[in-house]
Amino acid sequence: MTTMRYRTIDSPVGLLTLAGVGSTLMHLRMVDQTHEPDRSGWEPADDDAFPEAVEQLSAYFAGELTEFDLDIELAGTEFQRRVWAA
Repeated sequence: MTTMRYRTIDSPVGLLTLAGVGSTLMHLRMVDQTHEPDRSGWEPADDDAFPEAVEQLSAYFAGELTEFDLDIELAGTEFQRRVWAA
């Protein structure tokens, strides 16, 4: 089984948690959201994990980026996938 790793970064909108496997981002959420994902099996990552995501998020919040180019994996219900595709 592959272990999900996560790290938390600061942003202008508050703390963000990034999680994924290898360099693939699978979760990006605000820390203070009410729905907390099940983190069983997750491990803290080094502070240098997900560097591309951190760099692009920083550029986005600085107003320098409008489109992201990241390796992501979206997992959701059929309904959620239809919403994301809309």
